[in-house]
Amino acid sequence: MSLCGGYVAYGGGNSWLPTDFVVARAADLTPVRCVTGHGKAVGVFSAWENGFASGSADRTVRLWDWESATCHAVLPLRGLVRGLTCSRDGRHLTAAGGAVIHRYAAPPVAESGHHHVKTGDLRGHTKRVDCLELTPDGTRLASASDDGTVRVWDTATGTELRVFHPKLGPLHWIAFAPDGLTLAFSSQKGHVGLLDMDG
Repeated sequence: MSLCGGYVAYGGGNSWLPTDFVVARAADLTPVRCVTGHGKAVGVFSAWENGFASGSADRTVRLWDWESATCHAVLPLRGLVRGLTCSRDGRHLTAAGGAVIHRYAAPPVAESGHHHVKTGDLRGHTKRVDCLELTPDGTRLASASDDGTVRVWDTATGTELRVFHPKLGPLHWIAFAPDGLTLAFSSQKGHVGLLDMDG
């Protein structure tokens, strides 16, 4: 959903078949446009103030604005894109393809001329990363993986701060509380847990 609450983007489908995604009005889910751009299913989105990113089974992340169907940039990855998150101002983007988390400097479309620069990789997971989430203040990044761990990183330095191993098998979705002090996670086996970020 756009940060202003006006739009929502959604996609899905079989990961090996080409698919479009839809931009709709958030108030009543009335479609505004159907967007073609990825070669395979779109499985993850992340929004910033002036636009959003989409991640796909075609191993790319693409940058868009809410008002048009124009693709402003394409970031190629080595694996299916399952984890994706952007800072609120759009200046920083992280994406996971396989077990590696890639970091990019991605200034807002209107200011950058659509340029993007890779700033490094975060390595530590031993299996694919399924979800990425930033704290509300953007200072920490959490990642959940099929290796059964949740890892927390410093976004300024890329340093791994903490590793949680709940011993529940592959972990999927994660979400920070609004104060950034609690992290919720879910497992492939159906567990839901909470992690204390302040401990």
